[in-house]
Amino acid sequence: MSCDLLQDFIKTTQECGIQTRIVECHIPIDFTMIHSQTNALESSDDIELLQEYETLSAMGNDLIAQAMHFVSKEKSTSLILVLELLIDLQQRLSKIESHILQEKQILLPLEAQGVLYGLGHGVLCVKEKAFIKGRFYYARFCLPNLSQRMIGVFACAIAEDVLQIVRIHSHNTQAIDSFIVSMEMEQLRQRQVAQLQQRIRNDD
Repeated sequence: MSCDLLQDFIKTTQECGIQTRIVECHIPIDFTMIHSQTNALESSDDIELLQEYETLSAMGNDLIAQAMHFVSKEKSTSLILVLELLIDLQQRLSKIESHILQEKQILLPLEAQGVLYGLGHGVLCVKEKAFIKGRFYYARFCLPNLSQRMIGVFACAIAEDVLQIVRIHSHNTQAIDSFIVSMEMEQLRQRQVAQLQQRIRNDD
C-alpha cells in the first residue's frame, strides 16, 4: 500500500474528529449493510447478524490478551513459562473453533468482500469505495495473529472507504489494539533493518 493511501485514511479520520494511529495491513473482510439506521440495531431484520456477532464474541472471549499482558510484566520465569503454555493451548483451541465454524457453515453469508488496507483504533479502512457514507454495516474479519480470532463488529461509514466501529466487545478491542501495537513494532524493526543495510552498503 502506498504512503499516500495511508495518509488519506488518516486525513479522513481526522476530518471526522477521530484521532487514531492507523497501521498498514492486508486483512480479508466480509461486510453487509444493515437495515438499522442507528447503532441501536432497532430493525428485526438484523437479528441474525446480532446473533452471529454475539456468537463470535463469546468464542473470542479468551484469556490470550490478559495472559500476554501478564507475561510482559511478570518477572518469574516459571510463571512466564506456564502462561506461555496456556497461551499456546488457547491458540490451538481457537484455531479448532475457527475450522468448526467454517465446516458447519455457522457464519452467515454477507453481501460483499474486500480487504482491509488500514486498521486503527476504532476504524477499518479499505482501498475500494465500498461504503455509503452515513449507513451502518456489519463486518467480519480475522486478525492474522495469536489465535486467528474471528471478529464481528458493527460500524458506521464515515467515508466511502472508512468505517468507524460503533459496537464491539471489549476483549476484541483489546485484541485489535494489541495487533496494532505489534504491527507498529514490526514496521519499526523493518525500518531499522533497512537503515542498517543502507549504512552497510554506503560503507562498502
